[in-house]
Amino acid sequence: MSDLPEGLTRAPRLHVGPATIGPYRMLQRVGEGGMGEVWLAEQTRPVHRQVALKIIKAGMDTAQVVARFEAERQALALMAHPAIAQVFDAGATPEGRPFFAMEFVLVNR
Repeated sequence: MSDLPEGLTRAPRLHVGPATIGPYRMLQRVGEGGMGEVWLAEQTRPVHRQVALKIIKAGMDTAQVVARFEAERQALALMAHPAIAQVFDAGATPEGRPFFAMEFVLVNR
């Protein structure tokens, strides 16, 4: 039985970097934008659940990009609406790249 939600398959391991960030075990990259990547991750502590983990791409962590990313995660954290994923946690990698963990929502297209 797979630990991935229905409709997702495990991608080949092409990602070079940490397999974990804090309590989050990276499972599969599910999206990429101009400044960041979104990963399906498994939170292993203090609770066990699947989350979407958004992290700034390596090399994109300029002061301007970090400020925009932090503004995005702050704005999302303050929103409460059924159509907006809930933010659970935020932090930075050991290298200093900001991330946030949010509700994982699989959208059928």
